[in-house]
Amino acid sequence: MRPRGADSGADSVVEAVPAVLEGFTVESRLEVRLVEREDLLPLHAVDREVFGELAYPYFALRQLFDAHSGEILVARIDGRLCGYSLTMTSRTSDIGWFQGLGVVPGLRGHRIGRRLACDALTLLFEHGIQHVRLAVREENIVATNLYESLGFHRTSKEVDYFGSGENRVLMTCRLTQAIIRSWSAEVSSTPVRTVDVGAVAPDRADAPSTPR
Repeated sequence: MRPRGADSGADSVVEAVPAVLEGFTVESRLEVRLVEREDLLPLHAVDREVFGELAYPYFALRQLFDAHSGEILVARIDGRLCGYSLTMTSRTSDIGWFQGLGVVPGLRGHRIGRRLACDALTLLFEHGIQHVRLAVREENIVATNLYESLGFHRTSKEVDYFGSGENRVLMTCRLTQAIIRSWSAEVSSTPVRTVDVGAVAPDRADAPSTPR
């Protein structure tokens, strides 16, 4: 379902980020905004690149767009879609779910995943959501570190959450104005960093993580 007031988050924010291109360090433009219909094909390609066999079939992605377009954010570098986040809410509850977060392998290490997560959670808060839950693989240390740094804490572990052998750790976060302000300050104060070719390593912000 589209949350009330979804249009309030439709404005995109563009900032400069470092990127490596053909052996050179360059400054590229990062845009994070709500998904649009023309993003579906490149979004499907990114989903497959990030999540492999766990990626959504295109028809399911289209249905998610129809029902939750106000809760899907995409990240674009110089016009190329490179990551996305997906949340889901209910009209009858103040609990939201963080369903997916991913950045293509070649652009991890630039805090794009963290930016997507912060913007997605901020949108949830603006729509009246006070608690957010997610499920993540226990062995995905980079992702769990990211979520813990954003205020999530582990509540339980469920065996066979997504079928045989697909165990997941469940995490929850209580959204507050103070947390949202800290994220806003972090985004506005993060400097543009230059990186050396070959020295880029994934950080906690950009590991693919999914409840699927």
